[in-house]
Amino acid sequence: MNKHQKLYDLKEEVYFVSNKDNEEAYLNAVQALVDFIYENFQEEDTLNPEYYSHKFEIELAKSLPVLVCVFDFPPGNKILKKSEKLKHFIINIALDPKYKNGRADFLKEIANLWIKDFIKLALNEALWCSKLMNIEMLSALNKKRIGGFSQKAKNILEKEENPKSELAQIATKYLKNEPKFKHYSEK
Repeated sequence: MNKHQKLYDLKEEVYFVSNKDNEEAYLNAVQALVDFIYENFQEEDTLNPEYYSHKFEIELAKSLPVLVCVFDFPPGNKILKKSEKLKHFIINIALDPKYKNGRADFLKEIANLWIKDFIKLALNEALWCSKLMNIEMLSALNKKRIGGFSQKAKNILEKEENPKSELAQIATKYLKNEPKFKHYSEK
């Protein structure tokens, strides 16, 4: 069996298990999927090295909808939707530097699912580590109307060489709108 078929099978397993109210089985299936992606897609990515250096980053980002599919299901799956273990699993992926820029989409999803946790992550200096991570962080801060991060946006603009880049445009938009947003202190 090739690795793409195995990846498909693991994604299918997550969907299958997620129809049941079995937190442990779901977490095991999700963990197996993430581990498989990380271990089997280590080759370098040369298509867009500015954003992704390895294939596993892309596969992890593409697999995120599968990993969080339980949050889209009808209200019948209350155990998994309220699972603190699943929440911590997703947040830990976003925090783990070994997943590199594959974490960017996780940050965006965390902002959609758990805004208070996203704000705590946005305060983590280590997550502002690359162009793609900065794009996703500032985009989520803009979308969720979260103020208090203007210094981050200013620092990004100072370092950005191309004032017309996507990152520069998002940082500029954030600085323009930030005074209207609800502010959160770093304390």
